[in-house]
Amino acid sequence: MLHARSTRSLCTWGFAGLAAGLVALAAPEASAAKPTNGGKRFRFHGETEPLSFTHFNPDGDGDNFNTFGFGFGRTTAIDARIAPSTWSLGFGYVFLGGNAIIGARFAFQVETTKADDAGDMMDNDTRATAIGGQLIPYFRYLFLPGKTVRPYVEGRFGVTGTTVTARDEDDTESTTSNTVGPVVGAGGGAHIFITDAFSVDAGLTFDYAAPHSRSEVTVEDTTTENDYEKDGDLLNIAAQVGFSVWF
Repeated sequence: MLHARSTRSLCTWGFAGLAAGLVALAAPEASAAKPTNGGKRFRFHGETEPLSFTHFNPDGDGDNFNTFGFGFGRTTAIDARIAPSTWSLGFGYVFLGGNAIIGARFAFQVETTKADDAGDMMDNDTRATAIGGQLIPYFRYLFLPGKTVRPYVEGRFGVTGTTVTARDEDDTESTTSNTVGPVVGAGGGAHIFITDAFSVDAGLTFDYAAPHSRSEVTVEDTTTENDYEKDGDLLNIAAQVGFSVWF
């Protein structure tokens, strides 16, 4: 009788062990971790503004400019103050267990333009070169650690600038214009993680820029210079989309 009970007990424990093993095998599949940036230390990213409203209020006499635009791959309004850039890129360091990022976004471009004067018998052409860029350090804080969709808020402060040089073919007349100014902004949105190493990003941004310009005009041996003066105030509100690569 004791032997029969022991046999039934062994069978019971055997079935229980088999069930526990099946549950253990299925558990990783059922509780697989959702994509997030946990354990990542760096972020490489690109962004653009598919929808934006820009207001420019010039100092002194002049009309205000209000611009509304939309479209994929557009230059950002701040980048438009320099040689146009379709995408701005950035790099950041991830810390506080994946909850904070400190980094910078940047844009750089060189453009050369040639203007033909059809009415000039000497065919005196003008060539212009524009070199522009920006560097905008930022701090971003992420919420909902471990989640696939991670909201964030961001603050940023940096500088943007451009140099445009125009010179005629005879090298008797040249004009150089320099524009530089601070940029401050804030924004919020969300990272939507497709994998642990890649996310699609979307949010709203607000930026303020105060460009200052100077010029230098040379005609033969005479040069006229103007000191830096504030051009005006630029405000930009935009929907921003982009991507992030986490590693």
